[in-house]
Amino acid sequence: MVSGSLKIPVIWEANVADNTKMPVILFSHGFGASRFICSTLCYELASQGFLVASVEHRDTSACASYYYESEEACAQDKKTWVYHEYMDLSNMGPEHYNVRNKQIKLRRTECINALNVLEEINNGTAHNILPCKLSLSQFKVRVLRVVL
Repeated sequence: MVSGSLKIPVIWEANVADNTKMPVILFSHGFGASRFICSTLCYELASQGFLVASVEHRDTSACASYYYESEEACAQDKKTWVYHEYMDLSNMGPEHYNVRNKQIKLRRTECINALNVLEEINNGTAHNILPCKLSLSQFKVRVLRVVL
């Protein structure tokens, strides 16, 4: 087992390096994972010039997720947690299909919502509710294209 501090060579809330358009990657983690588990991969992709949108799925398939129910909850750091829901993989009958089908439909909706936010960012109309100094306006008309 390895222990110690991990350093990722990024500058938090840094401005974008130049004005070139950026290709987009919409990252969707797998079942049992989360955006945190995949963050190093997303950092690497961003360091190569991609605008990476990593979706946190709240379909109970992630190991854990949280969200803020309102801007007030965000300001108070009051998180609403969504925990992993165990599925017995030895039972792959109709109920398993129904649960997975419901999850994949929610994932699709979440990815579409992420694409809508990317469009708002590109249009300069996105509202950032997170407490950070990064201005989303520097991404206006920077998105190269989104191809599904």
